[in-house]
Amino acid sequence: MSGYQTTPFQFQCPPNAYVDKIMVRSGTLIDAIQVMCTDGSTSAIAGGTEGTPGEQVSPSGFNSVEMITGDYTDFLRFNDDKDTAFGTADSNRDPNPTKKHSVTVCKDGGLITGIKGASGNWLDNIEFVCGKAWAPLPPAKRRIDPGVIVPGMRPIVPAEDQVNWLFWGAVILGVVAIGYVVSSKKMKNKLKL
Repeated sequence: MSGYQTTPFQFQCPPNAYVDKIMVRSGTLIDAIQVMCTDGSTSAIAGGTEGTPGEQVSPSGFNSVEMITGDYTDFLRFNDDKDTAFGTADSNRDPNPTKKHSVTVCKDGGLITGIKGASGNWLDNIEFVCGKAWAPLPPAKRRIDPGVIVPGMRPIVPAEDQVNWLFWGAVILGVVAIGYVVSSKKMKNKLKL
């Protein structure tokens, strides 16, 4: 946490959702931040309009953030990703000569599910909120009980299909039986000759 704490902000993903996209405007400082959750809900933009836009996407979520803060938020790096970072670790634009380096790691398999802090023209103060969130199973692993109707899917073996299967099964058996009887009679006739 850092900064002048001008206008407070807070955003939390709905239950069982987590942050999977982080959008940042940055230069030598973090100018603004916005997050998106797995359900599509999006926070308001916290901060100003300066800086270059950038984003980081992680479908499996974010479980850690490294920060350098002074009077403002100078630097952010998520999931220990060495290729993607925002801001500058040694910014001289921040008037506070005493900078704090911190790493937040979500415990027990938690993920970042929200943000809170304060902003003005820049991101003055930010805290990342960890929580438990579970992604739904992919469709191939879901079990649908017989008789349950899911929109866009036919029920599994409904009663009318069972009757159709029985009817066509009986027809096929009848055809096979008739074929057997006919071929048996032909065979007997050949043996009598």
